[in-house]
Amino acid sequence: MIDLIIPKKIRSFVPQDLKITWENLEPLFNELLQRTISTVEELELWLKDKSELEAALEEDFAWRYIRMSCDTANEQLVADFQYFATEIDPKISPIANELNKKLIANELSEELDEQKYFVY
Repeated sequence: MIDLIIPKKIRSFVPQDLKITWENLEPLFNELLQRTISTVEELELWLKDKSELEAALEEDFAWRYIRMSCDTANEQLVADFQYFATEIDPKISPIANELNKKLIANELSEELDEQKYFVY
């Protein structure tokens, strides 16, 4: 039989074992907000790190929803999902907006490869 386990991608910005709480996320968001970007290479790394953080959050939120949906009687799973939805997500939105503003305000964004960063 073929083993179809997909290996988890190794992260470079977000710690592999990061427990998703606002207290653990805030320093990562602040690092992205405060990072100096002076070259296209630094901008590309910043975009990669931002994307990695967003992906880690989306995955965590999805797993919380799946676990809660599979075991609706488990109050801890409901609380875990609600914690993300009420405590983490509302705090992410304004910072995500600031990160988007930082990207647009950076003149180097005009030098990014249009094919590589094309948005459908």
